[in-house]
Amino acid sequence: SRPHTGSTISSPNSTATPPASSGANQHTCDLESVQIIDDDRDAVKALVTAAKSGQFDHVAQRLRDERDRDQAAAALTEALTAAGVPVIHAPDYTDKTITAIRDLCHDGQPLTEETHATCPGRAAYLHPSWGEPPVQAVHVCTDPSGHGHAPRYGGSLPARSGPLSDDEKAERARVRENNAAWRSAETVRRDWLRGFLARKTAPKDAPVFLAHALAAGDHALRRALERGHPLGRDMLGADNAATGWNAAARQLGDLLAKASPARAQMVGLGLALAAYEDATGVHSWRNPDPATRRYLAYLVANGYTPSDVERLVLDTEDTDDPADEADEDQDDTPTGEQPAA
Repeated sequence: SRPHTGSTISSPNSTATPPASSGANQHTCDLESVQIIDDDRDAVKALVTAAKSGQFDHVAQRLRDERDRDQAAAALTEALTAAGVPVIHAPDYTDKTITAIRDLCHDGQPLTEETHATCPGRAAYLHPSWGEPPVQAVHVCTDPSGHGHAPRYGGSLPARSGPLSDDEKAERARVRENNAAWRSAETVRRDWLRGFLARKTAPKDAPVFLAHALAAGDHALRRALERGHPLGRDMLGADNAATGWNAAARQLGDLLAKASPARAQMVGLGLALAAYEDATGVHSWRNPDPATRRYLAYLVANGYTPSDVERLVLDTEDTDDPADEADEDQDDTPTGEQPAA
């Protein structure tokens, strides 16, 4: 990147306030806290713009995540190259040849990285991971049929149905972008929620929210109750290492025994909010439900600034579809959207 000069944001160790525009609130940009170098002109421009629109935390987190993925990709590429593994671009959807070795066998034996090491078709491509590390290697064979491999689970080697249309390509790109945006927003939202739950007293509207939650009997709340509120215990400072519902109940009981009546109400609100938070995922922006919408709206009403992808949930009208509730009840685990290839 070219060195950046002349910005109101001058160094990673300084803070600066971008010029205020008409109707915009000023926002102090602490680049040390976001750990973004000041010779990246695009990053600085994005942060200054975000500070004026109230999106600074969200944009900063996206930049952090992108930086972490870039660094992980560079390190993984170096390690693979040093090990003699050619690194290729991720295959296009229409590619009929390149196949992951996890789906292949040779002479009846499943292929592994070790047994495939001498194959001329040995290669790997990088794929984003939504945990740690943020990028993983997918080991493949570039010509499985030509090198004597067969499908591991029988049948024929995978074939594609044809090229994607422009609309399909655009939709896949939108899914990738919004999935990444949701995961970055999740980090910001959970940091905000953790701070909010440290309050000594609950907001005045807490009883109304709790009454709605109990009346609705939302799946997210039932799921958290059955599992002992794992995220709630973590966010409220209880020991989250214990397993089993009884142990979790004892921990929360100990927490409440030390709390004042006002703080106890905040603990109750925190358990409900964490229950809804724990049920969110990248599926939330694609299939907004009334419970998630009510949850995010409550956070916004109490000072949280939503990201653009969270607004997709907030801006969708409620639809009470019995089929949606039936689908939820079939699986206690929220089904996150897989990253589009």
